[in-house]
Amino acid sequence: LSILDKYSHAIAQLLPQDISIIEPGCGSGKKVAYLLAHLVNVKTFVPFEISKEMLNYSLAHLSPLFPELVISPLLGDFT
Repeated sequence: LSILDKYSHAIAQLLPQDISIIEPGCGSGKKVAYLLAHLVNVKTFVPFEISKEMLNYSLAHLSPLFPELVISPLLGDFT
């Protein structure tokens, strides 16, 4: 988290516009929130999680923080 806190603005400047972010093992969504706070043109965020509870938690956490962001959750595993 400290790396994202320190470098998320610089990382965001390196990414192209109109991107979709897919995060395997998104957990609570806390890490990606650091990055999303600095991105201006994200089309979609796809949290991918094996745990339905954690997926619901991340949606509840991220949706109010980024109301304009399209969040398309994906429940499953890597098989």
